[in-house]
Amino acid sequence: MIPGLRVGVRRWAARHGLCMPKEVTFASSGRPRIASSSTTGSLAASKIVTKNRRNSPSLAGLLAGLIALALACAPPARAQAPTPLTEGVPIQRALDRVAFALDQTDRRIEQEDRVLGASADPQSLAQLTTAREIQERARDAFGQGQPRLAMRLTLEAREHVQQAGAVSRGLPDSERVSVQLERTRDLLGRTRERLAACDHADVRDAMGAAEMMEARADSALLEGRSLAALELSMDARARAFRALQSCNLSEDLPGTVNFALRRTDQVLAHARDNAPSNPAAQQSLNEAARLQAQAQQEFRQQHVDESLKLTHSARAAARRATGQPARPHPH
Repeated sequence: MIPGLRVGVRRWAARHGLCMPKEVTFASSGRPRIASSSTTGSLAASKIVTKNRRNSPSLAGLLAGLIALALACAPPARAQAPTPLTEGVPIQRALDRVAFALDQTDRRIEQEDRVLGASADPQSLAQLTTAREIQERARDAFGQGQPRLAMRLTLEAREHVQQAGAVSRGLPDSERVSVQLERTRDLLGRTRERLAACDHADVRDAMGAAEMMEARADSALLEGRSLAALELSMDARARAFRALQSCNLSEDLPGTVNFALRRTDQVLAHARDNAPSNPAAQQSLNEAARLQAQAQQEFRQQHVDESLKLTHSARAAARRATGQPARPHPH
């Protein structure tokens, strides 16, 4: 009967994820022999079996001792498996990654808002509003020490930003995309100026990639692929922002607008020297000068967004005066 009892307890232990110590053997009398153990659980089990040794080999006592032994050697609880956010990544690095993702989503929301403009349809505006609300929740979660939730929410916010653009544009208007590409080019130029004193390999790589993406955006626009051009240009901006962050710098919109104004002055000076004398060219040249003067006035009044729009319009008019396309050909 005793061997059957031993087998039954072993099966019960295995069924419940427990174990039966190999140190337990059985004498010919049927009584268990327990090797010495320093664990509290094994000592407790030894007391149960020893107590029953003093009496006749009671089935109930033997059963209680064997079950106690099985419980004593139960495997320790497993540590929680690492999450996709932190697996193989130091905690601080993971937090920095979430913070960067949140900043990138903020920029995408801002960029999409500028692309849509005041004439956006209600459905697009609703999607953008939803994106802002979800992004606010992501910021709150990050501040409350919930980086996984923050990452999930900020990625969800980006999906709504994309939906806002898809609903509004389908295929974006080439003129509107051209303005955004021009803006990216100004941003890259200003970023290069600011990074002149931060000569690191990763910064050079990031700016090189940004320039490459912007050149591809130019090519895509010339080929009539407006949506692809816009996406490539937004990617170029993101890489430029990443380079700035590597040098502990943030976006400088007034500086970017000032750079844009200087670029337009250069284009306008070239147009004055090279524009033909026909009435259409002179009219475009006069319009460029007027728009640039307005842009400079808005900048002095710290209306940077309006100044940027006006100087881009002035630049396009100056190029028309010389018969050039509104956007220069990619390098």
